[in-house]
Amino acid sequence: MPGTRIPLYAKEQIMMLHKKGKNVSEISRDLHMSECPVSRQSISKFIKWSGGDLKMLLQFKGQTYNPKRVLTMEHYEYIDCEMAKNYKLCAVDLCKMLQGQFFLNVSEATVKRARKKLGWIKSGPKYCQLVREEELSSQADILPKSQ
Repeated sequence: MPGTRIPLYAKEQIMMLHKKGKNVSEISRDLHMSECPVSRQSISKFIKWSGGDLKMLLQFKGQTYNPKRVLTMEHYEYIDCEMAKNYKLCAVDLCKMLQGQFFLNVSEATVKRARKKLGWIKSGPKYCQLVREEELSSQADILPKSQ
């Protein structure tokens, strides 16, 4: 079966037989008898890849799998507070601040998603600062009119 994917029903059979304690050769033999030939190497790689758990199969069955969340409510509150103090902070600065305050290594993308969830958006290429949507109307009076 070179170059083909293992069908979903074969993956289920592999996991079931593996949990019963069968080794890779026995699983391959059983699948071959049920007219679904899968090589021993493919079975071994699939078992190692899935870690002996059906988590990887859940997404194919329409069920959801929630990964661990990195930021907690305390982190969101900290980001919101710091952005309120200085709305010109960039994601790199916030990453460094989270590292210093909470010893938490997060990516810039995670911080950007957090800012977006909290309501901080870019105002556009002309001014490049981040503002809350509620503040857009109050800042429209302050900002100079373009001609």
